Amino acid sequence: MPAPRSLPIIDQPPPRRRRSDRAIVVHAARMLVLAMLVLGLHRQAVRLTNQTSATELIDYLLRYQSMVPGAASFRLADNLPQTAVALDEHGQSIAHLMATSPHADKIIGYSGPTRMLVLMDEAGMVSSVKVVESFDTAEHLAQVKNDPAFWNQFRGLRRGEVVPAHLDGVSGATLTSLAIAESVAVCLREAKQSDEPELRQSLKFPDPISSDEMEEWLTPEMLAGQSMTIRTGQLSDTVIGYQGPSELLMLIDEDKLIDVRIRRSFDNEPYVDYVKQERSFWKKFKGRPLSDLAVIDLAAEQIDGVSGATMTSIAVAETIRDATGQWLALHAAETKQIDTPEFDSVTAPRWNFSLGEIFTGLLSIATIFWSFSSLRGDRRVRLVWQATSFVILVMLSGNLLSIALASGWTRGGPPIHFAPGLALLAAVTITMPIFSKRNVYCDQVCPHGAIQQWLRPFAIRNRLHRSKWITRFLHHPAVLLTLAATAGLAIAIGAVSLVKPPGVNLAWLEPFDAYLIGIGFSISGLVWMASIAASSVSPMYYCRHACPTGKLLGYLRRDGRSDSLRWADLLVLAGCVRVWL
Repeated sequence: MPAPRSLPIIDQPPPRRRRSDRAIVVHAARMLVLAMLVLGLHRQAVRLTNQTSATELIDYLLRYQSMVPGAASFRLADNLPQTAVALDEHGQSIAHLMATSPHADKIIGYSGPTRMLVLMDEAGMVSSVKVVESFDTAEHLAQVKNDPAFWNQFRGLRRGEVVPAHLDGVSGATLTSLAIAESVAVCLREAKQSDEPELRQSLKFPDPISSDEMEEWLTPEMLAGQSMTIRTGQLSDTVIGYQGPSELLMLIDEDKLIDVRIRRSFDNEPYVDYVKQERSFWKKFKGRPLSDLAVIDLAAEQIDGVSGATMTSIAVAETIRDATGQWLALHAAETKQIDTPEFDSVTAPRWNFSLGEIFTGLLSIATIFWSFSSLRGDRRVRLVWQATSFVILVMLSGNLLSIALASGWTRGGPPIHFAPGLALLAAVTITMPIFSKRNVYCDQVCPHGAIQQWLRPFAIRNRLHRSKWITRFLHHPAVLLTLAATAGLAIAIGAVSLVKPPGVNLAWLEPFDAYLIGIGFSISGLVWMASIAASSVSPMYYCRHACPTGKLLGYLRRDGRSDSLRWADLLVLAGCVRVWL
């Protein structure tokens, strides 16, 4: 009887359960490091607004004692707010000092405030101004530091006086230098110990209104009337939009706002143009009493900004509110009136339950159930779902997620009260890939992804596919590496923007601005056309190879390869170590 044939010995693969457990642990560590990176960036951003109280002024000055030659100790000055006296080793006064922090911390340059010490003699005359720390862009600050003419302008100014509006900025670092000058001006002005409101000079917007400017803006009937024109720069120039403040011209007649327009802005140029062109936005303010505008609740009245320029338009709305309130306070002080508007009421956040936010929130909740539903396999039902998502996010609310949007949520975090539906959509989008392995936004909700899926049945792809050189070009390693590097760079800039705004318009790297109604043609439109053309040849080409938002959500997603380390893990870890050290 022949001997039984022995089977070859084959190494068994590791149990699937063991690999799955390892993937969970590795991915949890990956998410922990990413969370620490975001927390560290936010921690640095919070430092921009940390304020030093008056009682801590001495401790604050001791940290920068070396900047005051001959100073051995400090004491608070008698009857002078936020002022300290520098003493030598014999206890003799050698200088008076004022710290621009905390009362000037709200003055933002290009990307953050700059804190300084103002050195004065016994008579309160400024002898020098020294930078102690800055959260602004290093390149801009270096330009300002290396310009002696800029710093010489402060010598001879006196404590308690209004700084003249003709102080010059530094070319190439205008916003940074003017913010520094404004901080010094606020520091000197607040030393007057006067709580009465005043019409101050704005260093960011110093130019008076010219007659040519008035004639260009106003009709002859308006010029002949009893109306008055107000520059908001003299009343409120610290409200920051996406990138900087804006000055408005407000035409008032007795107690009513007749007309308003943007005069000059440090904000992103395309976003400012979007706001200028949106007539429906301006109609919400024109014709209203000034007493109403001074306490207007933007969320309660559903003033949700201009699609594609939300931060810029909301900053304009807040400037109208703050400038009107300051104007009424000035008018009340001049006429010795006692009753003034209660401005504190506008600081309480109100929930914005506009139609767009409600439907965005409902879509976010429905997306969770839809991602587990078997109906996703039915083509006709899926088309209805995609069309509904398209209408809600594009036509109704404009709530499209992007790296550019995340970079706009600088320092303050997501606008939960102002845009609760958008915040809920972002929360679902981030958490679902981590816990359920489903990238629900890219697969089920994104309008641009839906359009690329709709392209699949068309014959254009088959015709273009015959051109082999197009396919080879799109899938060439150099092209794919360039697209991946661009997407990674956009994510990195978006992360850094948690601390300071980027120097580039991130919206240009993604096609989502092309879906916003009223924006018109932009560079995002070119990206949109290029991505659609590429997806006509290679299905979902943009989503798979070039979308920064998709790359970030793909990194969050837990899948079968989550147990292995990636290059992105090393970059995130290096960034985490950098921000915490």
